[in-house]
Order: sequence, then C-alpha cells, then structure tokens
Amino acid sequence: KAIDALAARQPLSGDVAFMRGYALMRLHRDAEAIAAFDQAISLDPQNTVALAHRGLARSGMGDAAQGLADVEAALAIVGENPAALACKG
Repeated sequence: KAIDALAARQPLSGDVAFMRGYALMRLHRDAEAIAAFDQAISLDPQNTVALAHRGLARSGMGDAAQGLADVEAALAIVGENPAALACKG
C-alpha cells in the first residue's frame, strides 16, 4: 500500500513502477508485478532491472520461455551483468 500511495502522490517514474512491481512480486502477486514491471519498462525501455525481474515473475507464473526472453533482453542491453545473469539461473 505504501508504494501505491507513493505512486499516487508523484508523477510515476520507472523507478517507482519497478519498486511497486518488486514489492508485489515479493507478495507473490506475480500478475500485478508483471503489470508494474511493464509500466516501468514502458517509461524506461533500458530498465534492465525491471526486465530481469519481469522475467522472474513470468517464470514464477509458469511462463519460463517468456521469463528467459526477458532476462536475455536485459543481458543484451547490459552485457554480462552479474545481477541479470543470476536471474537467468
């Protein structure tokens, strides 16, 4: 709820959308998390952290192929980033 309140009080940024998605993912609300990560990516297409985490959420919902595609898209932007590689598994 705190992240939702923050988003309501200020113009939505990619960072706020990512934080909301991350919080939702931690609460196992993966479908909502994916929507928030989608928003973060639409606001900042180079947001590799949101891409990688959307991949984790998609994998968590059973869509391993799309999840892997997101992580690989993040890696294509940043190269061999240890955090993105960790998401790849």
